[in-house]
Amino acid sequence: AVGADDELWVGVYGRGVNRVQGGVVRQAITLADGLPSLLIRALHVDAAGDLWVGTEGGLARVSEGRLALLGAADGILSDDVFVVQSDGRGTVWVGTGGGLYAYRDERFTAYPAAGGSPGNAIYALHLDRDRTTLWIGSEAGLGRYREDSGFTSFGRHEGMLRHAVFQVLEDDSGRLWLSSNNGVLSVAKADLDRVAAGAHGALAV
Repeated sequence: AVGADDELWVGVYGRGVNRVQGGVVRQAITLADGLPSLLIRALHVDAAGDLWVGTEGGLARVSEGRLALLGAADGILSDDVFVVQSDGRGTVWVGTGGGLYAYRDERFTAYPAAGGSPGNAIYALHLDRDRTTLWIGSEAGLGRYREDSGFTSFGRHEGMLRHAVFQVLEDDSGRLWLSSNNGVLSVAKADLDRVAAGAHGALAV
């Protein structure tokens, strides 16, 4: 994760988090500093400059040099954190093995699969270039979230085979690239938007 003044936060699986600046390791965050686990899965720096650290043992936030653990008391019930992504409206989204969570006003809101989120295990979150669309990779495939329309899932009916989606990237031509348990897939965002709007016809994947 890239922070202020060209600092780079690097998660070392089994060893914690290093802060690198100018090619020199400036600081390390370990269990002694309050990390819930040394098994680092996600690092994200939000607009306020806070560092979010997702691990196999829970979620931590480092703000102004102080580390705080976030858990059940804050509204997040899963310690199995895979990904963290903030959007353009001040919300920090957290994907876990137990569902999708949104952090607003110092509190988490859960979005379970039964509530429209595409799956329980959320592996990938990608904020679109328009800063209003969140693409979601999960055990059940690809999903989309927009504040004005909520969640949309893309499955077999729309022409997407049932793939677990582990990563979502966007290219300059308006296509999403998805890594999955069945290889790499590519689909046009315009086609996804068309299908989400109710148009008939399968997606070209």
